[in-house]
Amino acid sequence: MKNISLASAHIPFKAYKNIFNCLWSERIGRGKYVDLLEKKACDYFRVNNCIAVANGTLADILVLAALKIKTNDPMKNQVIFPALTFVAHTNAAIWAGLHPIFVDVNDDYQMDAQQAKQAVNAQTLAVFPVHLLGGECELPKVNVPILQDCCESMGGTHSKFYNFFGTTTLASTFSMYPSHTITTGEGGLILTNDNDFAELIRSIHNHGKMTGSNDFNFQHIGINAKMTNLQAAIGCAIFDTIPEVNYKRRSNVAYYNKLLGNDFYASAPHGYPVIYKDINSRDNALKVLKDKGVEARKLMGCIPNLPPYKALGYAGHNLNAQRLADCGLFVPLHQRLTDSDIEWICDALPKV
Repeated sequence: MKNISLASAHIPFKAYKNIFNCLWSERIGRGKYVDLLEKKACDYFRVNNCIAVANGTLADILVLAALKIKTNDPMKNQVIFPALTFVAHTNAAIWAGLHPIFVDVNDDYQMDAQQAKQAVNAQTLAVFPVHLLGGECELPKVNVPILQDCCESMGGTHSKFYNFFGTTTLASTFSMYPSHTITTGEGGLILTNDNDFAELIRSIHNHGKMTGSNDFNFQHIGINAKMTNLQAAIGCAIFDTIPEVNYKRRSNVAYYNKLLGNDFYASAPHGYPVIYKDINSRDNALKVLKDKGVEARKLMGCIPNLPPYKALGYAGHNLNAQRLADCGLFVPLHQRLTDSDIEWICDALPKV
């Protein structure tokens, strides 16, 4: 029997050399590899600023906290999210002292742009779509800032203009968790072309200090969200593999589609979704996959209807998000899968 994990990280030999250099230099906190990783990201995505942070969740918290300070309007305390996403995305708003407003998703798992536009009001601070599973979320045409969560979609491109996800709005966030496009174990990035906004984020992510200051000159309420030199050493070694990883994952998607008769597409795939007719069928499929040695997961969750958020009064009627959360799962898609692995997974999957 096979043992197929949901994620698999390939760490190149260059990462070992970089880590050794970090240890030899005794610079394991902030160091040259953090600066180099930020420069690599700026050059690759063609943006003015990149801030490397400890993880993707903190990236989401930081852009919201910075926007709250930048806007300086206590009436603007709502952020519009898709109801179907990973909880870190929504938790970021709550930790930043803001109120999530949920809108439903379409059958492609992405936030309904029209519903998001209709949800904007005088209290809206931002719209925060997520490119879920590495797919493309349509960005709503609104008169408030848009922040993009690209944690599952690093290197993905918009179909119409071929520009990278996360490069056309105020700011965007990325995660380098093990199951994502590239990994540093944990780790995240924030991109923005707004130089002043970048400086504000840099201050908040370092306890609120002025950038470049070594004294106790705190200008904002901040947190410690800094990436370590060790994380960045791995990131610098693996960053250049983004196109290769996404190409292999798209090839895996195409093979899944061929075997299962589906038409799923994502330019920076994170996982391959399968939707069953009801909860029991989905849960049975998860059990069958586990028995066959395949690691799989439920398809996120309808956030406002999960217990902690329901207790806070966020429960709503996001029917499509709830259906997909109840009936959906996703199976491994990572770049180290072989055709034989995919055939095994498809043979193991109960019929939809």
